[in-house]
This record gives sequence, structure tokens and C-alpha cells, in this order.
Amino acid sequence: MDTPAARHGELAALLDRAAAGSVPLAVLGDDAEHVLGGGRWALSSTGGWTAWVELPAAQRQARAVAALAELVDNGALRRWRWGPDGLDLDRSPGLALVSAARVNPGFVGFGAGVGADHAVAAPRCFGVSDQLHGWQGVVVELVHEGRHHYRLLTPGSAARSLARWLAEAVTGDRLGPPAPQACLVVLQRGRTAVDARAVGATMDATMDSAGLDVRAADFDGRRVQARGRSVDELAEVVFDLLRSADATSRGAGR
Repeated sequence: MDTPAARHGELAALLDRAAAGSVPLAVLGDDAEHVLGGGRWALSSTGGWTAWVELPAAQRQARAVAALAELVDNGALRRWRWGPDGLDLDRSPGLALVSAARVNPGFVGFGAGVGADHAVAAPRCFGVSDQLHGWQGVVVELVHEGRHHYRLLTPGSAARSLARWLAEAVTGDRLGPPAPQACLVVLQRGRTAVDARAVGATMDATMDSAGLDVRAADFDGRRVQARGRSVDELAEVVFDLLRSADATSRGAGR
């Protein structure tokens, strides 16, 4: 039976599974993002949404139906129908968590490789928390060839994953030519405005040592500026930034 209690149990099961490793949630195309998000998801592309609504109505509806049918085929949707109030969607637990995280995240973050001609594939992240249980996990999104891949990670795993991305972006080990600098910008909603903090990394290499230069500021007012740090030490800085973002956001009574 599809009840609120059953849905809560399904989401709790996803969070339990994340304790054992990254949990795939959903893979969405651009059309599915527009249909599901309606331009209201955090970090939605304004340009993409504008182009979508400017399509002829018949073409937009045909593409929407095709996107929804694909979601049913890959299990992200159980069923859908047009109702009197618009789309009536029966989402899988994974897609329900993606939607919740994109609509009302505890915080949002996005990565960027800084420097001309450095197109580094960057993650985006959405905090999963509530007033009762606190910070429970992070939904991480990577876009590859027009597909949005969503996974659920524990807070610690998310911090380690984002730290590895920062390190790889500036070393060029896996993501292509190294960027001069990479940063993760984290946003949270305060009582009156959206506030931002960031952690940035560059490669520090000398003849006798190599490591990461790290600069960061979190929402508790702490600042970090250090040289020659390891990826594990960078992960601790990222974790503190995400933790402070979630705590500050919940304290603002979002």
C-alpha cells in the first residue's frame, strides 16, 4: 500500500543502504528534468527551462510523454497520468528522494574548475536532512553526455568523494588536463537571504614535496588556509563545510 508511512520506510531503507556504499537513485535526461522539476528545482538551468517552455505546445507534450515513458521503462517511475491538477506521478523511492532533495535541500553545492579552457566535469550536491533527524545524507549529481546521474552517499562518503574530485581536477590524474584551481561552492538559505561559502584547492608541488593548497571558510566562521595537505585532510575540511551548511540552514528554520 502506498501510504506516507510506507514511503518514509522506503526512504529510510535507502539511507540505510548508503551506509554500505553509494546508492544509485535515478538517471534523468534533460527533458525529464524539465518535466519533473517544472523550473523550480534548486540549481535548475534557467536557460534550459526557458528553451523548454518556448517549444510549441504539441512538441513539448510529445517530448514530455516520451521522457515519462522512459522513466517508467527504467523503473524511476512506477506509473503516471494526467490529472485535474497536472501530472500525477508515482515515483520510485530513488526518484522521490532526488525530487525532495532538489525541491528543499538542506544545502546545495557545485564544483568548478577555475581557469581558461578547463572544462572539468563538476559534481553538484544536495543535502538531505530534516529538523528531527538532522543531516542524513547527500544526493550527488554528475552530468555526462546530457544525462543526470544521481547517487545517494552518507555525509562522510560525500565529503571524501568531493575531496577526491577537487584533487583530481587540479592534478589531472583522471579528469583531463589539470585546472589551475578547483573549488566547491556551498549555498544555504538563511532567514533573509542565500549565503555562500567555499573550499578551494590548488596543487602545491616542489622538488621535495607535493600536496594540495587548501583554502576554505565555513558557516560557523572558521577559516582554513594550509599547504601540502592530503586528500584525506581535504575531505575533513569539506565535511566541516557541509556540516556547518546543514546546521546553519536548519537553525534558520527552513
